[in-house]
Amino acid sequence: MTETLKYGKTFNYVVLTYLILVIILTLAGKLTFGNGLGDLLVIIYIAIVVVIQGVLIIIYARLKLNNIFSFVTAIIFLSIAMYVTWKFTLGRGIEHSWDGSIFY
Repeated sequence: MTETLKYGKTFNYVVLTYLILVIILTLAGKLTFGNGLGDLLVIIYIAIVVVIQGVLIIIYARLKLNNIFSFVTAIIFLSIAMYVTWKFTLGRGIEHSWDGSIFY
């Protein structure tokens, strides 16, 4: 367990990078959530999550908190990233339903 806890910071950075990449691809028009104009609402939610995660990473770095905190937050944000991935694949809205391809 202690071996896994050391990678909490790395997991946080990977998830943060992934969510930023999803925002960029959605704004560029390469990725869609299938809701038409409602995709902007999803992007806003993801942006809020990215800001919260970035602030938590900075707080963990400044306070030098235990690795368990960064590992738990990494698991929480990883589950959010998995939900976002489901949302732009199988969970697409009615306007652009799932057709087997991720990129538009």
